[in-house]
Amino acid sequence: MTWSHVEPEYRSFDAIKPVLTNSSSEPIYLSRTWPLAVPSLERFDEETKTWIAGAIGVRCGTVAHAHDPFVLRPGMRFAPGVNYGPAIDGREFHPDAYPDATYPAEGRYRLVLRYAREPWTISKMPKQVFTTRSPELRVRWTSPS
Repeated sequence: MTWSHVEPEYRSFDAIKPVLTNSSSEPIYLSRTWPLAVPSLERFDEETKTWIAGAIGVRCGTVAHAHDPFVLRPGMRFAPGVNYGPAIDGREFHPDAYPDATYPAEGRYRLVLRYAREPWTISKMPKQVFTTRSPELRVRWTSPS
């Protein structure tokens, strides 16, 4: 997977609009379960020097074509949007492992997307799930004018 339209800096989570391209010679499959079909955020914790997965939120399997694989054929581009979890006006980052904890939105981030190399539907989980991460980006939140 190749990431594009990922800028080095943003003023809000809403402004992040990546494009993914299947740059391999094989099809890639994304989950049909919301929000696993779109990238989520990881935030770099300056104190612990580790990346923290963002809260994914409620997973929902009530989707159109739930039993049809979501396939990205070689060369296909996909503009998925971003799941930044339960943020209040995009001003806070909520880690997945500690849902009651919050961090300010400003910080270092990466986008993370899970995918498979075999069909992935609501009723059929792949044997192995892979992860692709975007280049690092920074959010410097500013309030709307």
